[in-house]
Amino acid sequence: MTRAWWCTATAALCCPLTALIVLVAVASAQTPFDPQSLVGEWQGQWTTFRSLWLGRGFAESGHYYLTVQSVVGNKVHLRVLAVTKKPRDEREYEGELDGNVLTYAGRGNQLTIDGATMKGWSRTLKDGADIELTKISR
Repeated sequence: MTRAWWCTATAALCCPLTALIVLVAVASAQTPFDPQSLVGEWQGQWTTFRSLWLGRGFAESGHYYLTVQSVVGNKVHLRVLAVTKKPRDEREYEGELDGNVLTYAGRGNQLTIDGATMKGWSRTLKDGADIELTKISR
């Protein structure tokens, strides 16, 4: 066995092992998600794009307010106000938390929580919209 073979074999073993060590270190350094951190007021925007014929379309958007009243186990009690052209529509929901993903309105809405932001989508708002929220108070 030549020196080149040993160098190649050593590199082939060390590179994956180094990558695995880095991944484990990064994963263990992340702080665990605290469901109680959801409690409070969140606000942001909903946005939708309607595609029309020949690639043309139009966008709509509006304010979106979400208040998390309580979190008990994986159940999240919340109130939502989406500002649209229709009369004021404020509703209460019991959502479900799966890790850092919140679903509510019969799985019609899904938001992924990342610290003080939530991003996701709604199938119940304007037949489909993207939602981005920021936490404003506890």
